[in-house]
Amino acid sequence: MKISIIIPTMPGREANLRQVIESLFCQTLQRDLYEIIIVWDGKEHPIKFPIKYPTKNRFISYGYNRGLSAARNTGAENANTEISMFLDDDLIPCSKALEIHYQFHQNNPDPMLMAVGNVTWINHPKFNGVMDWFEREGGFSVFSSLKDMAPSPQFLGGFTSFKTEVVRRIRFDESFIAYGCEDHEFGYRFFRLGGKLVFCIEATADHLKNIDAELYYKDHYGAGYSMGNMFSLHPDSTDCADDQLKQVLSLRFKKDSIKQIISTVNSLSMPFCDKNRGLVHKGCLLIDSVAKNSGLRQFWQENYSRYEEAERVLLKSYMDGSVSYAAARQVTELCPTLPHCWFLAGSKTKLPKEKQRCFQRVLDLVPGYAKAMRSYAHVVASNSKDQATFILLSFLEKYEDTFSRNILRKCYLNFGEDFINWGMYENAIKLFQLATEMEPWGAYEYIDSTIAHLRLSIIYSKQQRLKEAEIEIKKAEEKQKEALLFGSKNKSILASIWYAFGSNYKRFNMLDKAKIEFEGLIKFVQEEISFEKFEIIGGVHFHLGCIYQKIGDREKEKNHFKECLRFIPEHVKAKENLEGV
Repeated sequence: MKISIIIPTMPGREANLRQVIESLFCQTLQRDLYEIIIVWDGKEHPIKFPIKYPTKNRFISYGYNRGLSAARNTGAENANTEISMFLDDDLIPCSKALEIHYQFHQNNPDPMLMAVGNVTWINHPKFNGVMDWFEREGGFSVFSSLKDMAPSPQFLGGFTSFKTEVVRRIRFDESFIAYGCEDHEFGYRFFRLGGKLVFCIEATADHLKNIDAELYYKDHYGAGYSMGNMFSLHPDSTDCADDQLKQVLSLRFKKDSIKQIISTVNSLSMPFCDKNRGLVHKGCLLIDSVAKNSGLRQFWQENYSRYEEAERVLLKSYMDGSVSYAAARQVTELCPTLPHCWFLAGSKTKLPKEKQRCFQRVLDLVPGYAKAMRSYAHVVASNSKDQATFILLSFLEKYEDTFSRNILRKCYLNFGEDFINWGMYENAIKLFQLATEMEPWGAYEYIDSTIAHLRLSIIYSKQQRLKEAEIEIKKAEEKQKEALLFGSKNKSILASIWYAFGSNYKRFNMLDKAKIEFEGLIKFVQEEISFEKFEIIGGVHFHLGCIYQKIGDREKEKNHFKECLRFIPEHVKAKENLEGV
């Protein structure tokens, strides 16, 4: 068995590529077991490239730029080996990386098993605050939240080995030319076919790319544009259609200051020191959001002829306080094939028949969109909970074999919660049990597994099945420990874990446990100066205000609602509760 190392590259990347090539001749894997295929994706002729190629290397050139997806497909098509590996042209693999990938496939002949190595910026000679954010909270945080040999919940293609025939069959979608989302789209299909991407922690690679806040914005503007393409190909791949539209609308209030934010982040990042981490991370989070939503907005402008007119209608209403149903409905006439608009209209109207019509229109455009089906069922439930239950179960039966793991797991949890609210306990038990049977792949999946066990314990308690309830509580605590272990290096994950457990304990009236989780999270944020998540902390204070409201401690209730509004000034329920106090 031999392996092909496929390196897509393009003009202007020669300096990094030279270092990558040199690292491949310092590997512990026997030299005659691998070949190197360089796919040159660009206009310039490769004869200008300053590397003398050994005879084992192959060089494939296009006459024009076709994008990373096309380059990867070309490399896989031209590989003469059973196993191949994609290697980005700015990653320096450690000396044993190829051997680890090679051994993985020798030990795992299943064609639907791939391996991904461990990429880091930590050793970069110009390590800065943007790289630190990307490692801890951004795209590379997945590497710090996985155990060795654990399946990755997301697809990452830049340092990944695979059975060559599988990539030839599935292929990367070549409509992705701008930066980003080609991995997401490939993974969307690969995971649905039963594939797994296994994390090999010892196969490390150092990232050579020198990135600052300005370059990050440029790259992720492209990622936002590609995200629009992803939504158009697979609208059910997102669970936040209405939220996405609102985020794009809010750009007007952030875009004017983004240049100043980029400048500030760069000045605080280089040289980087720990005391600036909190401000840098907040700036990076905002840059990431504005860049992606700006790119997405450009995609919509180019692909929906009246989108700009629709946006003006929404902005006028948005400036008056919030988007009205009349504005949202007008937008559905301007962009009738954009499901985000119909979802927004359905969420804004108070008329049940109109809600049903809007959500049905979303489902006509995106038949497998779980969030729209759930919203549709909620309208039906106001008249018949039996019919609403039948609708959700029929939807699951029809689509569960095609859903991604993430969407399916969320369906089990969300539909199960609906069934609890409707008193359909046996149906809820079945869905929560299915959720607990799904093998967790990462920290967030352990959180969901914990929530499923907690909800089972609550149902069993209601049914006086106390021994079963006790067993589920113990299982929930075990999953909580696993989640904390997975998320120990990522502050966002840790915060999400505490928040998820606290809100679920509160939901089931386990107020003492909820207080412990929420107060622990507040203490964590106070001690970790480098970490600030305003929405989560505002939510924590709101939940604590509600808890003290139930307990009858008016002073603490009032203080927590005030704190909630300090972090989230537009929080409607906090305002109402504070007025009540």
